[in-house]
Amino acid sequence: MGWMRRALLPLVLVLGLAGCGEERPTAPSSAVVSITVSPTPVPVRVACQEVLPGQPPPANCFISLDPIITLNETAGVGGRAESIEVIVRDLGTGQDQTRVVLDRAWIVGQAGTDRIDPFGRLAFQAVVREYPIPYGRPNLAVVLSVRFVDDRGNVLLPAVQINVA
Repeated sequence: MGWMRRALLPLVLVLGLAGCGEERPTAPSSAVVSITVSPTPVPVRVACQEVLPGQPPPANCFISLDPIITLNETAGVGGRAESIEVIVRDLGTGQDQTRVVLDRAWIVGQAGTDRIDPFGRLAFQAVVREYPIPYGRPNLAVVLSVRFVDDRGNVLLPAVQINVA
């Protein structure tokens, strides 16, 4: 029986030490991308033509805003921003009034690149000047959604909403 203990002791030590080693970090399977908009709240300027007595109100007012949009990758998987979808939504009815897709060329024109490195960020200013909205006090939101394809082929669609009230 003594020889068996001596033979098992090295095996027990090897197995025990194998469990004490450092754990290897697992590579993330997907990027994690978030959108932030600043400043918060975003200043939105609303311009409406003055209504003269006896005249009907104009059909539209116009909004302008110029926030800084920042895309942050936090999981360690880089990728490319392929497009940005901009939706103007009427919060009273829940209906989308306008939907515009800004392509890769627009992103590169604004930010200089469409690439976000692992743990990196991409920031640019989105300028909207005199966008027509129905006359009156707006109850709208501008919804920005980015189509991001990471280096592993995953498609992410982070979004943020800017209320215009």
